[in-house]
Amino acid sequence: MLLLVAAFCFIAAISVMPLSNALAIVFMAPFIVLLVGKYYRGEDVGPCSAWAYSA
Repeated sequence: MLLLVAAFCFIAAISVMPLSNALAIVFMAPFIVLLVGKYYRGEDVGPCSAWAYSA
């Protein structure tokens, strides 16, 4: 239920932003997930996984 509310709030916030800012956030999301995995979960992030996220 909370995930549904979070997704709705994200979409509502993106809809009122300028298109260029919204696209920048959407395209940066994989890199943010990569950094969260590295620093908060302690996962091993090497150059190959960083390359995979950029593709």
